[in-house]
Amino acid sequence: MPRAPKAGPLNDLALSRRTLLAGMGVASLYPATEAEASRQPTASDAPPETVLPASVSHESLEVCYFDMLHLLQRVHTRLLDVVADEFLRQGRTDLSAPEAVLLFTVAERGGPSCDPGMLGGLSNPEPKRAMLNDLGRRGFLRVATRHRPVHVALTEEGRQAADLVKACFARQASSIRPLSGVNAADLTAAHATLARLDRFWTDVVLYRL
Repeated sequence: MPRAPKAGPLNDLALSRRTLLAGMGVASLYPATEAEASRQPTASDAPPETVLPASVSHESLEVCYFDMLHLLQRVHTRLLDVVADEFLRQGRTDLSAPEAVLLFTVAERGGPSCDPGMLGGLSNPEPKRAMLNDLGRRGFLRVATRHRPVHVALTEEGRQAADLVKACFARQASSIRPLSGVNAADLTAAHATLARLDRFWTDVVLYRL
């Protein structure tokens, strides 16, 4: 008979990593190792919705944090790939994926008009401001440079592009559960974790932590 894995720091580290990833809703992206799969849960194992036990080492938390950072970068790239593919399916080559997502963000968060500084992802606003100005020259936005701060509003062409992105995301929302097994609870858990990270990183910048 195969020997049961010994309890120890390595097994505890593997379980802790899986526990945190499950709480973030991304455990399915990381296949369980043989040790993880064979380890029997105990009463001391923390459920996904709880904080990690105090016995978890700094090194194990660092591993989880680095894994999550790599995943965030990959997910962002995949999101842009999805939008680029959607525009190619529609025979549109007039917008890049980042430009299309920016138009979608203006439509969803800005209302009829908005200050670019109120849009997400503008901690370094200069590249986005240059993109907004370029979209304005190409007829997708109206950019009111006489105001301080600058205000932007979607034109009809910009609205059509934003609607195309929104329809793409809506179609995915209807298929994400049957195709990937991700449900509302998974998304809620992931959103809560990302929101806390957003606040943490905001404080790091504001207070130079």
